[in-house]
Amino acid sequence: VCQINVCTGSNMNPWSRWPTTRKLVEGEFVGIDFHGRSFGGLRGDGSETYFVGGSPSSEQRDLFKRARDYLGETAAEFRAGRNHAEVLKSVPKAPDRYAKQMYNLFVGHAVGMTASGNPALDMKKPRDDDALAENQVLAIECFFGEVGSPLAVKLERMIRVTAGEPEVLGPLPMDEGLLR
Repeated sequence: VCQINVCTGSNMNPWSRWPTTRKLVEGEFVGIDFHGRSFGGLRGDGSETYFVGGSPSSEQRDLFKRARDYLGETAAEFRAGRNHAEVLKSVPKAPDRYAKQMYNLFVGHAVGMTASGNPALDMKKPRDDDALAENQVLAIECFFGEVGSPLAVKLERMIRVTAGEPEVLGPLPMDEGLLR
C-alpha cells in the first residue's frame, strides 16, 4: 500500500489527509481514501465514506445517496473519443452548496503508472486538447460537503473507459446502512 487517508471530524470537511490522534466518534462519517499498488506495480485509487455506529440520520443518508448518484451519473459521461472539455461540460453540475469543496478535487484523473496524472479532468483547468481513449483507467471522484458543515461524503471509483458505459473496476465495499 502506498497511502491510506482516514479522515473524520474536522479532517473530513474540508478534506485533509494529515493524521491526528482524534478517535472516531459514533454518529459521524469517516472517509477512507486508498492509494495502492496492484498487478504489475500499477497504482489504484478509490475512496469510500462510512458511518460510525448504527443509525445514520436522514440528513446523512440523503447526503450519501446524493453523492453516490452524482458519481454514477458522472461516470456515464466518460466515453472513448470524447475530449476532456466535452466530458466536463456534460457531467452533472455539483449542487451550488457543494461546488466550492467539490471542485477542489479532480472530476477524474489517471491511475496506473502514477497515482494521479495525465489525463486530469479539472473544472478549474478545462482542456479540450486531449480525448479519452478506450481502455484508459481513470479514477472519478466527488466530494459533497458544504463549507462550514461537519458533514461530508467523499467517493471515488476506478473505471475503464469504453465506447459505451465505462466499466467500474473493483468497487469498494459500500456502507449499506447509508442506503436504507
